[in-house]
Amino acid sequence: YKLIYNYSIRKEDSNLESSTRRNSITDLALKMKLFYDFMEYNEVKIGVEMDYKNVGYDFKGASENYILNLDADKKENRTYSPFLAYTYKNPKLFILSLGARINYYSLLQKEYIEPRIILTKPFLKNWKVSFSSEIKHQVISQIRETAFTNFVLENQLWTLSSKDKFPILKSIQNTGGLSYLKDNWYFDIEFYQKKIQGITTKTLGFLNPYDNEYHIGNSSIYGFDFFAQKTIQKFKTSFSYSYLKNKTSFENLNDNQDFYANTDIKHAIKWTGTYQWKKFQFGLLWTWNTGKPYTEISNTNLTDTGTPILQYDEINNKRLPNYSRMDFSSTYHFILNSRKNIRAKIGLSLWNIWNQNNLINREYRPNTTLENKLEIIDRSGLKFTPNLLFRVLF
Repeated sequence: YKLIYNYSIRKEDSNLESSTRRNSITDLALKMKLFYDFMEYNEVKIGVEMDYKNVGYDFKGASENYILNLDADKKENRTYSPFLAYTYKNPKLFILSLGARINYYSLLQKEYIEPRIILTKPFLKNWKVSFSSEIKHQVISQIRETAFTNFVLENQLWTLSSKDKFPILKSIQNTGGLSYLKDNWYFDIEFYQKKIQGITTKTLGFLNPYDNEYHIGNSSIYGFDFFAQKTIQKFKTSFSYSYLKNKTSFENLNDNQDFYANTDIKHAIKWTGTYQWKKFQFGLLWTWNTGKPYTEISNTNLTDTGTPILQYDEINNKRLPNYSRMDFSSTYHFILNSRKNIRAKIGLSLWNIWNQNNLINREYRPNTTLENKLEIIDRSGLKFTPNLLFRVLF
């Protein structure tokens, strides 16, 4: 994986602001598993996974009045992970899986234990209840500097954990679900709770242009997903609803109070309908969700040198307008060569057929030519956009 991202704001021949992001990742893995069945419904799985990661990054930025400190690093890590799992699988009674995994990270010279449990229980013929709980660790994480800058693109950089700057990510997750399946009906609802420790951010001038320190934080996520599907001959329709609450907190940011993460989309709805007629397939997709959080400017002051400084209230204290979009698609399947089994598909899709103006990002930028007034820059998603598809399958 390689990322090279350059962002600049220019006025005539002067470069008002510039930023460069670079990231490279090499990831190689080898996994071996052995299965052993004994008695009835019992299974043991044992194995080992070996993983090699080499990650490098650097970023820098500059403006007319100050230069951000460069930050660059390149590290490699080898992970050795033996694991063991026991499964009792009786579809009429219950399915239970118990497992544990040990991760040894060469970069940290430390091992971490990851226990997990999964339980599924059928009842009343067509119903099924499930529960799972697990602990996971991750040696690679994101530098979430875009959470505190006004760049439109989410160009987060990846880095490996270290003993001093980037802690290892630890996730504790619990889920519980209920499902129903009978004839052509299917319902599923799942509740989840997740806590993540060790996320990292770099402000890069969002709250203070001279604050280039890394901030360590935690994230708390919980919500539920509902999904329903019905098939009527050649027509299939589905509906899903998601509720999400995602709050984060970082040391020495936002007065050490938690705030909504950029990914906190409280309510999201999707509806799909597809119909098969001979070799044609037609589909509709409707998407609606509440707007993502953003930070509103409270004031703009000038330094002694005349440099405008933006002042912020609570981070992500406002939300963009709700998002709504309807899409249409149609495909036709046919055979190009029956003897060689060469098939093809041609399709047409219409993105945002209602031509909705959906706001996906809001930026604030001081402009000294406007008597130190703020420029509000709104970014919208694609309006009505047709697409053509042609695919050959061998």
